[in-house]
Amino acid sequence: MRLINAKTYQLEEYLDSEIPEYAILSHTWGKDEISFQDLQALSTGSRYWDRVVGREGFLKIKYVCQQAIRDGLDYAWVDTCCINKSSSAEISEAINSMFQWYKRSRKCYVYLSDIPSGYGEVPLDEQAGSSVEPARRRRPSKYDGTINGPFARCRWFTRGWTLQELIAPKDLTFYGSGWNVLGTKASMTALISTITGIDQRVLRDSTDTKESLRSVCVAQKMSWAARRQTSKIEDEAYCLLGLFDVHMPILYGEGKASFVRLQEEIIKSSDDHTIFAWNY
Repeated sequence: MRLINAKTYQLEEYLDSEIPEYAILSHTWGKDEISFQDLQALSTGSRYWDRVVGREGFLKIKYVCQQAIRDGLDYAWVDTCCINKSSSAEISEAINSMFQWYKRSRKCYVYLSDIPSGYGEVPLDEQAGSSVEPARRRRPSKYDGTINGPFARCRWFTRGWTLQELIAPKDLTFYGSGWNVLGTKASMTALISTITGIDQRVLRDSTDTKESLRSVCVAQKMSWAARRQTSKIEDEAYCLLGLFDVHMPILYGEGKASFVRLQEEIIKSSDDHTIFAWNY
């Protein structure tokens, strides 16, 4: 697994048995994301520093690394730059491992770029060291806890990949565009359940997520993803691998056949006949 050193922004690789504790980012992609090659360039000389860190996409990486250090962690994982997307083998490994990587994380930070910086609690530079400040320092917001507020309408809840990124982590905190704390999965379970349709029991279970998922029928889990979108048609299937605890080869270009293969893999590992009630 490749991780970012939160203090140096250098990429470091670890075998499964040696992976240190890390924070992980969940977000929606923008137009100026930092790639694996971009972050690698930082280690080749100072002349690349301004070129990379001056870009808008680097701000997320900076936020994540700063918060990881505040939470006592030395490493962070960000999908845009910790996966070498020029390697099909690495992409396949990452997609099949994604659920486990989010589940294994010590902290998960959800960055909601479409939430105003004035909404929620306190921004990063006002925090005293913990992920979520005490209630006495919270900024009131007329949108808090409502299904019609900007939190419920944010783009993150419409994307396919963020479904497993919501369910898998044990400790998840939401942040707005100014890295202002909005709340945690634990503190906002009821609202998140209303937004997503996911059982509160699944959202609350921080000890054995996979066991909780096994108790939910296939059709119900499929319904959680029904209104979500992905940029590539194949990802509509690939983003659900962890949700159903299955693995399969990643073949971009196969189109809708990816969903058929997903169904076949689910059938191999489950006798849940509700899968036949769900068509692509």
